[in-house]
Amino acid sequence: MRRCCRVLGLRRESVYYKSKRINEDVEIVHLLKSKACEEVTWGFRLLYYWCRNQGKNWNKKRVYRLYKASNLHLRSPQTRKRVKREAMNFTPAEQINKGWSMDFLSDVLKGDQARVRILNVIDECSRKVLLAYASKSIKARKLVKLLEELIAQKGQPAYFRCDNGPEFISKELREFAKKHQIEIKFSQPGKPTQNALVERLNGTQRKECLNPRYFKTVQEVQRHLDKWWNSYNFDRPHSALGYLTPQQFIDKNQNLYFKVVAA
Repeated sequence: MRRCCRVLGLRRESVYYKSKRINEDVEIVHLLKSKACEEVTWGFRLLYYWCRNQGKNWNKKRVYRLYKASNLHLRSPQTRKRVKREAMNFTPAEQINKGWSMDFLSDVLKGDQARVRILNVIDECSRKVLLAYASKSIKARKLVKLLEELIAQKGQPAYFRCDNGPEFISKELREFAKKHQIEIKFSQPGKPTQNALVERLNGTQRKECLNPRYFKTVQEVQRHLDKWWNSYNFDRPHSALGYLTPQQFIDKNQNLYFKVVAA
């Protein structure tokens, strides 16, 4: 080493010098981790300036490098992937029983604050409420069962119109619709006006039936829904129908019934 220094013209003191700087990386990591455990919502900026306020004048780039190496960066919550739907023609059906719109409505019971779900199905042409069913839980299989019973009573429509809720995009409903050759028309996410008829029905039902009173049980909800269903279909005039009731419109326009054509 002496000969090398002599040939290169270097001072041996500089070659043999050992840095006397204390390695503070361990202290930095320990401080960052301890504070990050206490304040789980703090990101790098808050942690760094908190260290500065403690009298630690560490280099910002150095602290950030150790912060990333320690995997302390905040994780962004995973957002649900939105379903993409192409815009379609959303004009209501011009024949009775050709198109059914359906949607869910929620309410809360007074006693135990349990949530109750209400499935509404409306005929687009006559505006008649075909179903207003309340239950604490309506999953895809229950939805299919209710639709099967409704088709047995009313006949088969050409399509269902609905939003992108988990029950409506389920495998059970898709297979049921395929079996009966019924098209499912989905509205685009964030555009409830594309399913405007049942959305309007939900608002009317909430205003006239659900909001004026408190309910203690699901059975009580269903009793009032049945009374409201009878009034809505047989007593309440509708401006869109020339101020006829839905049942009067159906009785007056029997020729508008949708005829199911066998494939």
